[in-house]
Amino acid sequence: MTNPKPIAQTAFSRRSSEGLAWLKRSMDANKGNGASAFYAFWRYPWRKGWAPPYPETTGYIIETLLDYHPVFHWDWLQDYARSSAEWLLTKQLDSGAFPALFGQDARPSVFNTGQILFGLSRMLEVSSSPDYIKAIHRAMSWLLENSKPNGGWKEGHYVERFLPTYYSRALWGMCVAGEHCSDLDWKPTVCRQLRYLENRIGADGQLDAAGFYPETPAFTHTIAYTLRGFLETALLLEDQACLQKLQQPVNRLYESLIENGKLAGRYTNDWVGDYSFKCLTGHAQTSLLFLRMEQVFQVEKYRLAAYQCFEEILSRQRLNSHPGSRGGLPGSSPIYGPYLPFKFPNWAVKFYLDALLQLYGLPQLFIPEES
Repeated sequence: MTNPKPIAQTAFSRRSSEGLAWLKRSMDANKGNGASAFYAFWRYPWRKGWAPPYPETTGYIIETLLDYHPVFHWDWLQDYARSSAEWLLTKQLDSGAFPALFGQDARPSVFNTGQILFGLSRMLEVSSSPDYIKAIHRAMSWLLENSKPNGGWKEGHYVERFLPTYYSRALWGMCVAGEHCSDLDWKPTVCRQLRYLENRIGADGQLDAAGFYPETPAFTHTIAYTLRGFLETALLLEDQACLQKLQQPVNRLYESLIENGKLAGRYTNDWVGDYSFKCLTGHAQTSLLFLRMEQVFQVEKYRLAAYQCFEEILSRQRLNSHPGSRGGLPGSSPIYGPYLPFKFPNWAVKFYLDALLQLYGLPQLFIPEES
């Protein structure tokens, strides 16, 4: 594995600004009321173009907009973060949950509620509005009341009666939001849920039920959701046993990268990979996962793996003239691959921008510009 390659500051600026501009257009398509789930070049199923707004990912896109404000100092980044948060408040259900899928859906969602907690919690850094605190409290109360005594949740699943392991990322959101809910006894429930999901990790690093559907391979997108969720939740709860255990599946993923020279687009629970395509969102997320593993465990191999993952997809961002793709990334490479074929999802751009900033956003990582 070679050392990471620096990039020119102009390349960082262009790729990040184009990605942010894509997110802006995805919100402009809805008049600022949330980020469109994706841009489709094929029917999805009813038409091409910008999809309706997606509450789940709008929630964590808020973090990205605010992260880039100190970089570019563009007022619109904070303005759009605020308008997104205000729109999310209108989508909260009477129960306190946030809805599944698109904004007009009335079904509650455990995972989406957990993701929206990231954005609402982050808004408290730039706004003192009591509406955000109230919404966070209501969402946390629903997640706690909806929890089963022995682990899992009573309702709010993407697939009926299937609780995937990537709900670990919802637990991370609960830990972040819990800091603003001092009157709620949330830690015992989150600890119980973490233990319940952690039991899906086998002794040899096997990772069960990490995909969208039972008994099917998991895209790297949901695998990274799962492992990053375990990592951050365990850190916030100071759960050393979980931190130790999650290293096994992370190392299986790392070994796959090293042995094959690239990541698969999806894996079975025992790490048999499908290398016929790349899940670009998952690549960006995995680079972030490896970077955090290096920061936590001080193991250099993870840092190098983070750059290797991201270098595979750095140039996959489209820089053409079409407003639906410029600055965006397709779900799969090739574009007709099995993860969101012919679609440019907003979460691919979000995680690409996050990785770009964390991997290349420091001046020492830029190569000198030509005079």
